[in-house]
Amino acid sequence: MKKILFPFFGTITVCFFSLAHGEDVQSLRGGLDIPAESTPAVDMDWQPPGAVVPRTSAHQPPLIAHAITGMAISTKRNDCLGCHGVEGSGAPKPFQTHYTDRDGKKGESISQRWYFCTQCHVGQVDAKPLVENTFEGK
Repeated sequence: MKKILFPFFGTITVCFFSLAHGEDVQSLRGGLDIPAESTPAVDMDWQPPGAVVPRTSAHQPPLIAHAITGMAISTKRNDCLGCHGVEGSGAPKPFQTHYTDRDGKKGESISQRWYFCTQCHVGQVDAKPLVENTFEGK
């Protein structure tokens, strides 16, 4: 009987405290609701096309200095490599580690573990911070 009552009373206690004290918790957004439909930022590139965006920490992957709207990255297609994997395109070639597989073997093409570029590389826009921030890069 104790095994049945303990989880039951534990659940009741958690629910009670959540209801009683839930009004004290606020998101960083304040009282604003998240809109049901939101639209991504459009035409907010703040660097000229092709500009190198400075890194703010030692091991930060390079930022994407151009719009990527409409570019596909899937298991069958990677539009990034249409420029970044081509000699003479003017786009920076992926770093040598991107050609090394998980066993440490260097290959001729991008390793599968580095194929999805936007897992690490992100674009950057000049957007107002949501909260005050005093961070200064390197």
